Amino acid sequence: MKNIVKRISFELKDEISQYELYLKKMLDSDVKLINTVLNYVMKIKGKQFRPLLCLLCSKLEGEPNEKTYISAASVEMLHVATLLHDDVVDESDLRRSWPTSNSIWKSK
Repeated sequence: MKNIVKRISFELKDEISQYELYLKKMLDSDVKLINTVLNYVMKIKGKQFRPLLCLLCSKLEGEPNEKTYISAASVEMLHVATLLHDDVVDESDLRRSWPTSNSIWKSK
């Protein structure tokens, strides 16, 4: 599975770059602490399977457009929010061998 995701990511490298720009723009905040936490959390990237799926699905109907990138970024933000929530509820100290955000900045 990992090799398939890598191959898809390679084939969609231009679209992934565009998606990442949208994600960064959508996550930008005027609150410094929010930016600090989000930059930390987003640094630990997984396979980004959900955004890849959005990009692939858009290719079924043509080429990705602004709505595609907004959807891909939104899906990833929702996924990351659920991971953050799980870490708080489970009182986890680590995720993927990295300290969780709530272990660094506390749940509040």
